[in-house]
Order: sequence, then C-alpha cells, then structure tokens
Amino acid sequence: MQSLRDEWGVNLFRMACYVTQDGYTVGAQSRMDQKIEEGVQAAKELGMYVIVDWHILSDCDPNQNKDEAIAFFREMAEAFADNDNVLYEICNEPNGGTSWDSIKSYAEEVIPVIRAQKPDAEILVGTPTWSQE
Repeated sequence: MQSLRDEWGVNLFRMACYVTQDGYTVGAQSRMDQKIEEGVQAAKELGMYVIVDWHILSDCDPNQNKDEAIAFFREMAEAFADNDNVLYEICNEPNGGTSWDSIKSYAEEVIPVIRAQKPDAEILVGTPTWSQE
C-alpha cells in the first residue's frame, strides 16, 4: 500500500471481500476479517482511505446473502466506528439481471446497520450490471 501511495499517488484502496468464490460465506470469514483489519490499519497509518467492499459476483443479487451481509457490516462498523478513513461498499457488482428494486430493498436493510455505529459513514451502493451503466 505504501508503494501504491508513494509511487502512484494512490489515496484509496478497495478491500474486496468476496461473498462466494472461496469467500466470506464459504469458510474464509476469519481470514478475511484479519486481512480487512490489517488493511484498514495500514491505510490509516499511511493517511489513505479504504473501501470495505462486500463483493457480489457469482451470487448476482445481494439479497442471496443478506443476513451474512448484515452481520458483516455490523461487525465492520463496530470495529471501525472511530476510523474516518473507512468507506463501506455494501454490494459491489450486482449482476445477472438483478433489479434496482432488489438492490434498493437490500440497501434499505443494510445501511441502517452501519449508520447505527457510524451515522456519518460514507456508504457506496452498487447498481445493476456490475455498476457499469
């Protein structure tokens, strides 16, 4: 991260926490929690921002793992409530025909979990078709 900052001028680092694909919901929870903690701390020490990203891909619709997302963001928001360098991306790259209505209903349940710990948190919400349109 320091090389990215010093050599490339990067000031924001996204920590993609895949939900499936050997990710958070399939046995990698403790490993990912540790990596996120390390990444947030390193970014803080380097004066960088970090996006904690619940990375949707093969699961397409964030509602498929909504309960896990709520638990994840509750844990992350509690852990980083005092960190002003953390942004929360509650569903990066929804796809596969997922509708905006589906994403919006998901966001309406997940966002309050973060706001309960950090009312002024920066929260990103992905849009259908991999956030590309």
